[in-house]
Amino acid sequence: MPEPNQAVLKLKNLKLYRKQTIILDNINLKVLKGDILGIVGPNGSGKSSLLQCLQGSNPKYLGEIYLHDKPINTWTAKEKATQIAVVSQEHPEHLDLTVFSILMIGRDDKRPFFSHALPKWTPYESTIIEKLAIHHLLPQRFNTLSGGEKQRVMIARALIQHTDILVLDEPTNHLDISHQLSILRFIKTLGLTVICSLHDINLTSMFCTKVGILTKGQLITLADCDLALSQKRLSDIYNVNVVKDQHPKTPHFRYSFY
Repeated sequence: MPEPNQAVLKLKNLKLYRKQTIILDNINLKVLKGDILGIVGPNGSGKSSLLQCLQGSNPKYLGEIYLHDKPINTWTAKEKATQIAVVSQEHPEHLDLTVFSILMIGRDDKRPFFSHALPKWTPYESTIIEKLAIHHLLPQRFNTLSGGEKQRVMIARALIQHTDILVLDEPTNHLDISHQLSILRFIKTLGLTVICSLHDINLTSMFCTKVGILTKGQLITLADCDLALSQKRLSDIYNVNVVKDQHPKTPHFRYSFY
């Protein structure tokens, strides 16, 4: 188990091409144990591609990626699944499984995935099901759920996988404001190392301890949240006017755009 201040993921001189187009350009990055790292940037800046490399699901990169100081391409898929849980931006639309079965896929359990008898949930798993408000969904088919319900189920599945590293690609997609806040606050209490892409700068400020900003495939800054999300930098990369001030009810900064 890595000690605090020890890198759990490292990228060295990472480059990624799609045909002749540079998607990621010479990325150097360390993710420390316990970091909640937000990746922000305009559409098409390479956020999802970077997360795919960090989780070891995109083998077509140049450079080096290390998971616990071991090259990520030397880990088997099963080994990586014991270390990293992932919530992707898109979910299979026609997945004809019950919510219960999907949670079982995330669980390291000896009983058959498709058993009709509900298992005895551990206290940790029961808390996840409660906090994500999905207990009533357990017998339902995934492909009958709303977008927000599907998102909550997939986040629960990743948490039930019970890894130390969590990769979230736009985890607040389809979630209403209440669920956005409650789920991110709950994840923050778990002590995990989290790498996530977020479009909402205010949620990034509330949830993340560090922020990396991508634009045109380049990581232009990696710093503590308040320093990275400067008014000028956000104005430059998004080409909008930005007001940054102290939120009146929380210890975080608030961002307004016009």
